[in-house]
Amino acid sequence: MLPLTKPLAAVLATVPTTLGPNIDLIRENAADMGKDVNVHDRLVEGAFQILMGGDKDKHDQMVIAAAEEMAEGVDIIVFAQASMTRLAAMVESATGLQVLTSPRLAIEYTKSVLDGITSKA
Repeated sequence: MLPLTKPLAAVLATVPTTLGPNIDLIRENAADMGKDVNVHDRLVEGAFQILMGGDKDKHDQMVIAAAEEMAEGVDIIVFAQASMTRLAAMVESATGLQVLTSPRLAIEYTKSVLDGITSKA
């Protein structure tokens, strides 16, 4: 298997204002390292409002379904806000991918992954 040269990260959010800052942080850290990363994002429209309305199960189903749809073709999933953290294990099980839940820690881990990637010769 050839080493990854351009990893794919999926950023998943239920609040639109969290997408941009998380994507920017991933790209900035990758650029600081001289690496390139593709970032795909998905807003699970309405899920946060449903959660705030008290329907935790429906929110969870929406987030897990969105993660499953995004999982093909990405290497890692990043949750853009803390309200999704409790779903990490379920999404990891459903997708087979690692899920990073704390935006700051996720970016630091992504940076460490990028550090280990070698370019194609």
